[in-house]
Amino acid sequence: MFQWLAVFSSGFELDAARHIGAALGIDELAATDHVASLVHKSMVSPEPSPHGVRYRMLETMRAYALEELDARGDRLAAATAHAEWVATLTDLPVETPCTAAVERNSIRLEREADNWRDAVMHAARLGSGDLAGRLCGPPVAYFLLGRHDLADLLLPLLPLCGVDRPSHRRSVLTALINSAAGAAPPELTRARADEVYALDEEEPTGVGRLMKWMTYAWSGEFEAAIEQCLLGANDMRLHETTRDKLLGIAVLGQFSLLEAPDDPDHLIERALTTVARSEVALQRTTCRLGAAWGLAATDPDRSLELVRQALADVPYVPALTRLTLPGSASRLLTRLAPCLAAQGLMEQLDAMPVRRSFVDLIPIFYGTALLHRVGHPSASSALATMTMSRIAPFLSMMDFVDLARQAAAPGSGVSLCELESMVRAGLRDIIASSRDEAVAVGRC
Repeated sequence: MFQWLAVFSSGFELDAARHIGAALGIDELAATDHVASLVHKSMVSPEPSPHGVRYRMLETMRAYALEELDARGDRLAAATAHAEWVATLTDLPVETPCTAAVERNSIRLEREADNWRDAVMHAARLGSGDLAGRLCGPPVAYFLLGRHDLADLLLPLLPLCGVDRPSHRRSVLTALINSAAGAAPPELTRARADEVYALDEEEPTGVGRLMKWMTYAWSGEFEAAIEQCLLGANDMRLHETTRDKLLGIAVLGQFSLLEAPDDPDHLIERALTTVARSEVALQRTTCRLGAAWGLAATDPDRSLELVRQALADVPYVPALTRLTLPGSASRLLTRLAPCLAAQGLMEQLDAMPVRRSFVDLIPIFYGTALLHRVGHPSASSALATMTMSRIAPFLSMMDFVDLARQAAAPGSGVSLCELESMVRAGLRDIIASSRDEAVAVGRC
């Protein structure tokens, strides 16, 4: 079992070890005892985390175990068992792509990114369209948003999932669109989305509408994007959780992007009804933020409360949206309470001391947008370092993702350290000014 566990390149949690044990004919209790024995012998190291305990091997120990695995001729069997365990996270029902289980597993995949990558490469080597499709199930679409580094892994899977495997092909295409969003040529993204839409019309899941929305939104065609979501939100063929997701996107876009002056379709009421019953954090958050935008002019106190509630749910939403949804909130808070917006963005920046990829830069650009809107003097200096997006700056989630991607690209000419320093200084000024005003009011 020790040798088989060595195929986990970034460590494993207890459920994974039990799965490997089962593949070897070892029951759960015995597998758990085996892991405890490996810890006792210092052959694996336990690493406590907010999610539980993760076990890792020293690289020298892992290399030795893999050599032994090869010598026994068991590497293929171990890699297949490993890939099948990853599929237990990814292979959820395609008919319900927006459930709470999908959300939870997408967040788990963030910890298993290396294991997912290895499993996908194994499926490609095996030439298994079935395994490829199962490894690209609904949680993967969320997990891959903003992961341009993983897009190329998916390309070899497409030929394995032809027209004879429509469900698997739809899953792989959806994963590819999400991973390459903003980086692939627009015409290629549109062609892939059109194919997903056509496949989805045969067995409607809502994924076709979502891919259409993404294509239009990345092109700055917000009215067309929101129309796709409204059509899906009213499509009774789709599961309730999928309709809820489409409604959340629609109401947020309607009031934050199109700045609709009224609500003839009662989207705010529908969004708040969804909030009251939904078990999915992403749906609750988008619906709350959309309603908050819609109520900002007529009921600012209710709007502010909805923003606070939405931000409380943000830690439970999938990866990229944990960065972009607070940005949407900060845009609205600029109107309602700039100090709260500045504090929230500072907390996001402080939570990521190391910028591992371009997505970690997104809060910096939301901070720049905040400084610009409140007329802070550092905004002009910060903006001067940036190459603006081809669509209206500081407008949509896609806009901020695009700015971050451009800034992180080699040869962009953007000094990210200088930009972050200016943004942080400006945010601190806003927070300090608000505190000074509060003290002055208290003295009066």
